[in-house]
Amino acid sequence: MQNIFIATYRFKNIIILAVLTLALSSIMSCKNKETGYEELRPLPVHANGEAYAGSEACAQCHKDIHKAHIETAHYKTSAKATKTSVLGPLEVNNYVKLQDAVFEIREHDGILIETATGIPKGEILTVDTIGMVMGSGVKGQTYLTWKGDRLYQLQPSFYVPTGQWITSPGYPDVYVDNKRMVTDQCLKCHVTYAVNSELKGSSNFYPGRKVFQGVQCERCHNPAQKHVNFHLNNPAEKNGKFITRYVDLSRERRMDACAQCHSGLRVRQLREGAFSFQVGDTLAHFNENLKGILANQDIDVHGNQVGLLMESACFKASDTMDCMTCHSPHENERGMTSTFNNRCITCHSLSQDNIVVSHNTIKDFQENCITCHMPLSPSKAMKVQDIDGQGPHSIMVRTHKIAVYSQVINIQAYVDDLINDKP
Repeated sequence: MQNIFIATYRFKNIIILAVLTLALSSIMSCKNKETGYEELRPLPVHANGEAYAGSEACAQCHKDIHKAHIETAHYKTSAKATKTSVLGPLEVNNYVKLQDAVFEIREHDGILIETATGIPKGEILTVDTIGMVMGSGVKGQTYLTWKGDRLYQLQPSFYVPTGQWITSPGYPDVYVDNKRMVTDQCLKCHVTYAVNSELKGSSNFYPGRKVFQGVQCERCHNPAQKHVNFHLNNPAEKNGKFITRYVDLSRERRMDACAQCHSGLRVRQLREGAFSFQVGDTLAHFNENLKGILANQDIDVHGNQVGLLMESACFKASDTMDCMTCHSPHENERGMTSTFNNRCITCHSLSQDNIVVSHNTIKDFQENCITCHMPLSPSKAMKVQDIDGQGPHSIMVRTHKIAVYSQVINIQAYVDDLINDKP
């Protein structure tokens, strides 16, 4: 019935849509040639005056690391919108039905277009191009559009666990004419750098669309043009010059490097803009997160992995443990159970008297330590509605508080319930 409903509106408005689509296609192709989305040329210069080199420059000497890194969720967390990078279906079940409108998402001549059609009159409310993808697609994606050099979030998103287009988190179940502005606070964890028109980054105006997409090498190692130039001119020098290396940082500064994006909403900017912090700096001098402002606030599983890890007995008992004790930022290790198990048993030998787990229990959870000790848990902060407006449903996120839990959620049963619209 819903497909018939969508088809009726397509037929009724096909001539108008064709005209608008051709016009948008012409505009966007021109914009892409002028600025590019994936490789900015020239690359931006950080506010501190240091120039970026781009990950392709890093690949000249670090080929294997670069090859592995481009497969990570970090690298894929933002990209130009293409038929490949957008995970949601574009031909069948490619719509979101709200109370008063239907959004259809499709491709036309290489341009991805979102059309909002009113209910019940069938009038076209808006036609927008999709310019950027936000999110690696592990849990979902949301989409951005350019209006000149201003950046906005579109109302439909794609939710991977159920394979459905949904209303973007935070949007109501009715059509919204005023789109949500995308500022540095939104972009900072999804791109390497962006040049905002305001020092504090509170604007959604990015002159020339200078957004350096993906969390690339220089998000963690800082702008590296000086490093690249030096080593190209001095190939015999094996010690890295003019580059930030994690092995040279204290545990606190290593934790800060991850905490800039993985410590919850950093809602209070203390100095300059969201991109002013550089790895090696003290993060608390630049901004504060919600937990720091509201001391009694519970840490939600969405976003604040650093805060949860720091509450773990494992972390408290160690002088050296940090995020990279368990994670390699250069590699996509998702689903590599044995790799993570091996990292657990470097500290927790299976022969220890305090580890009492039956053989059957281990087998039931695919011999995966984190299934029990870092279980998937429902987020209180991040919830979504499904294609029929059911919900909101909590997004399941793996907690980073390592502990013994009495109950572990069956994630497959949870997803099955969402698909079948069970409460």
